[in-house]
Amino acid sequence: KVNPNKFLNIVVEKYNDKYSKIDEQDKKIIKTILSSDEKEKEILLNNLKNESINLISKLVKEYGNNLEVKVKLLESKDFIYNMNYNKETFKDDVIKIYDLMENLS
Repeated sequence: KVNPNKFLNIVVEKYNDKYSKIDEQDKKIIKTILSSDEKEKEILLNNLKNESINLISKLVKEYGNNLEVKVKLLESKDFIYNMNYNKETFKDDVIKIYDLMENLS
């Protein structure tokens, strides 16, 4: 009793509406997380680490007069800098760095 074409159009519209805001970097992160290529995952983690360290360094310069903010930024930078690829914690590590970058941007 349900028109399959109408149903599919509604489902596709909802899907497109929900996921249309995903940018290329987000797609790459999702694809890599789902990948079985460990080298690709390690490269992604290192790239995210470098991007976040650069962002934090910029913010340290910008907020250098605010000691409390500067200390928190430097603690975050140190934590990320010391993060190494670990197959078991990879997803959580990527999400932590990604969330931090989103919050700092």
